[in-house]
Amino acid sequence: MDKLDFPEESFDFVYSSLALHYSDNLPALFKMIFSVLKTGGSLQFSITHPLLGSTECFTEGNTRYKVIGSKKDIITGECCALGDYYSKGTVQVKWSDEFIVELNHHTIAEWLNSMIAAGFGITKISEPTPIKSAEKVDKNKYLQYTKKPLFFIAVGKKD
Repeated sequence: MDKLDFPEESFDFVYSSLALHYSDNLPALFKMIFSVLKTGGSLQFSITHPLLGSTECFTEGNTRYKVIGSKKDIITGECCALGDYYSKGTVQVKWSDEFIVELNHHTIAEWLNSMIAAGFGITKISEPTPIKSAEKVDKNKYLQYTKKPLFFIAVGKKD
């Protein structure tokens, strides 16, 4: 997708679902998308939320943790960070025991600033939560994703 070759101003609308996070060069990607959009055209994309690739995973007993935050030894006062939101590069996101996705991690600021630098006006940002009926399908996942984001969606316009 980083090497698509379309004439400038070819499209009214560019849409991507869960694909742009495979690019390691957001500025070039957004410049290319901007160039193929007609004036007044828009881009809408979704990605795996950057927080998911930032978590630290560990197991204690029968419990597996995926966390971003910090821990502090209450006796020594020693602190350390858990997870790493700011490191760039390839990360693995585990959707299930059988399905692990490798993607390029970028912060939300990198996503939005790359869009702005390419010329897009950002018209909408969304971090959706599950619909109520999803609770009947998988209550555990429903409860998780009503408290932490799974996806990040952005819409930009070329004026």
